[in-house]
Formats: sequence, C-alpha cells, structure tokens
Amino acid sequence: MKKFGKFVAAMLTIIIVIAPMALNASSAYSVLENGSCGRKAKYESSIDNYGEGAIIEIYGSGDMYDGWKCPRGIDFPEGYCGYHHVYIYSDITKISASAFKSVYLENVHISGTVKTIGESAFRDTSGFETLKIKFGTENIGSYAFANSSSLKCVNIPLSVKSVGKNAFYNCGKLTDIYFQGDSKFLSNLGGTSNLGINTKKTKIHYNSYGLVKNNGSWVYITDGKNNDWFEGPAKNQHGWWYVRNGGIDYNFNGMARNDFGWFYFTKGKLNPKYTGTAENEYGWWYFKNGKIQGKYTGMVKENGIWRYVENGQVDYCYIGTAKNQHGWWYFYDGEIDYSFSGMAYNDYGAWLFKNGKLDKTFTGLAMINYCWWYVEDGRFYCPYTGLVYMDDGWVYLEDGYEDNYFEGLAKNAYGWWYVKDGTIDFTYNGLAENEYGWWHVVNGKVTSRAY
Repeated sequence: MKKFGKFVAAMLTIIIVIAPMALNASSAYSVLENGSCGRKAKYESSIDNYGEGAIIEIYGSGDMYDGWKCPRGIDFPEGYCGYHHVYIYSDITKISASAFKSVYLENVHISGTVKTIGESAFRDTSGFETLKIKFGTENIGSYAFANSSSLKCVNIPLSVKSVGKNAFYNCGKLTDIYFQGDSKFLSNLGGTSNLGINTKKTKIHYNSYGLVKNNGSWVYITDGKNNDWFEGPAKNQHGWWYVRNGGIDYNFNGMARNDFGWFYFTKGKLNPKYTGTAENEYGWWYFKNGKIQGKYTGMVKENGIWRYVENGQVDYCYIGTAKNQHGWWYFYDGEIDYSFSGMAYNDYGAWLFKNGKLDKTFTGLAMINYCWWYVEDGRFYCPYTGLVYMDDGWVYLEDGYEDNYFEGLAKNAYGWWYVKDGTIDFTYNGLAENEYGWWHVVNGKVTSRAY
C-alpha cells in the first residue's frame, strides 16, 4: 500500500486493486500489481490481509492517461470478487474516461483535487451506494456514473461547472441527490434531464450539504441536516472557512488541512496572504501565501529570528549551515549562532565563519582544533605545511601541526629560512639544501645560491 509522509499527506479519496502475485499472510498488505497510469500518476492494487479487502490506489500527480483502465483480470484470492476501496489521492487532477467501467467497487473516495471525472469513468459499476464529490471537482463527463446499479445517494458541490449528458442515467436505486447550491445551480448544469435523473424516483435536495446560510448564520449541513459534530475546513462561495461544532469558528487562528493541503486560517478564514510559521501536533511548519511549503528547505525569519526549515518543518535541533539572500550562516539548535567563529561545511566545502556568517574576505592561516589550515577567500584548503608565526616566534608546521623535529629550509612571506628543532635558527651561518639546490645562509636566512 502506498506510504505517505507523516504530515503533508493527501486525504484519502479513491482506491483500486490490480494484478496477481503470491500473497504473504505475514504482511499487512500484499501487492497485486502496480505501474503508471499517467505521466506523473501511478496505481497500486493490493490485498489487506487484515480484513479491508482488495484495494486500488491512484497517487502521484496530474491527469490519468486517456485509455488507462483499471485492471479487471486479477486472480483475486478466494472470497474476493472486486475492490473494496478505490482511493484517488490529492494532486490527481483527472480520472480518465472509462477508467473504472464495469468494475465492482464497494467504496469510492475521490479527492477534491480531481477537477475532471471523465466520460463513462464509473459506468456500469456496482457495489458503492454513496458518492460524495468533493469541493474542487469542476467537470463530470457524460455517462460518468450511468448504470451504477448500487448507487443510492450523491452529493454535488458548488465547484461543479459542467455535467455531461446522462451522467447518472439508469441508476435504478438512486433516491437522493444533494446539491450544495440552489435550483438555479442545478439549472446551470442542464437540469435533471441532462443529468439523466428520473425525478419520480430521485429526490432533489437544494442547499443540503456543506456550508449553508441559515437565519443569518453559516452552518454545516450533511444530507440535509445540521451536523453539529463536524470540524475542519469547508468552502462556500466566499472561500474556505474553519468549521467547529457545525458552524464557522471566527476565533480560529491556525493551520488546518483540506483536500488540497495544509493552509493557514485567520479569524476562521483561509488567509492567502499569510507567510510565517504555525504549529500542529507534529511540530512547527513554514507557510507562504497561506499554504504550507512542504518541499522547502532553507531559512525563514520569524519574529526577528532566522530559523532552519527542512521539508517545510522548522527543525529546532539543526546544527549546520544554510543560505539566505545575505549569505551563508551557521546554525545551532535551529537558529543562527552569532557567537560561532570557526570552520563549518556546506555543499561546496569547508569555510571560515565569523560571528555566525561565512567570511569570504579572509585569506591566510587559521587554526581549527589545534591544526593550522590555509584559507583563501574564506575557503579552507589542505592543512598547512610551512612556517607560521606564533607567540614564541616562527615555527614549522607539517600538515597543520607543529613539527619540533624538523631541520632544513622552509619558506614564509619574507623568504627562505634555516629551521632547526621546528623553529628558525637565527644563529646559523653556512650552507643548506632544499629541493632547488644548495644555498648560502646568513643569520638563519637564505641569501644566495651556493651551487
């Protein structure tokens, strides 16, 4: 079964099961078949070994391929006759024509991100009795649910802009259709005749679910009745609102999830201008333009403090480096550590940081953990070998560390010098050799070539 992240997870909406493989009773799910059903859309069918039955899931993003068909030739284990659940997850935008035609489906869950349900997509199906189309769906194709022999109840939201001919034709058990809008809304969809509804058998309910205005107040309706238990986001013609105890909660400020993701609400209404952080039971998260930025990793400023964010979540334990428009910075416990001066790494190597910020102005030698390094434009290169001036004079370093046993010639910015026991011997006068030949040395300094 497709696994989703702990937080920015799509709301479950349609599942479907697919091809034959050996079942493993020791695991919760046994995959039957999987593959692609769109350029970025995938499917997976499985058996829930603990009682959920056969499942098919459509996940990923974008439209499903035209011509893709739900696998029908699966050799289901004994006791299974079709799919118990079909989930079409968030970010899928189109169900292809005839995708589930003539398939047995006990439960159908369609995300609100699905804008189009293709022609004959669920035609000639059986099993599921209730169809709740989520707010966000805009187009229902011709014969999309025609001849659905078990279908009894349908919800159609205000977001629907067009319904193809005979979308619900010959649904013999269809007794109730609940519209979020009024009779004018139905008329704009072509009326009951266009939908293929037999009004002698099917009762039409207007303003019968979702947010509906009643005696001046917005209330949440389910199947024509007030639902005082509902809590979560819901939409009317004025936008998305946070509902608690069956009514809009104008005191709510925080984050909540609908089919399209997690959003920030201010005074009960989705706030598309909000940029900042918010908290839920999983931690603190970064929002931009009212929506959680689940793919963002980097720095954000909150109440004057720069914090580190990974995959949309504020990481209060992060130790390392990150970049903003002002340069690279060193972080400790998730925020800039302005007291830090030393070496730290980013993707491009090791760098010198001063007061928390990468210092590209420095070129020279720097000591880190008792080891001397050569630094150029703020970047650390290999540990230094050569002469460096310390409190007690010039000393010789080998790979960054003092070498008290070195004897020979070594170079600094002032020339070549004779070194003994790891320090310049200013008393030496004579000859000395390096890789370039023999040299005259006076008072420890090379003066001229000997031969």
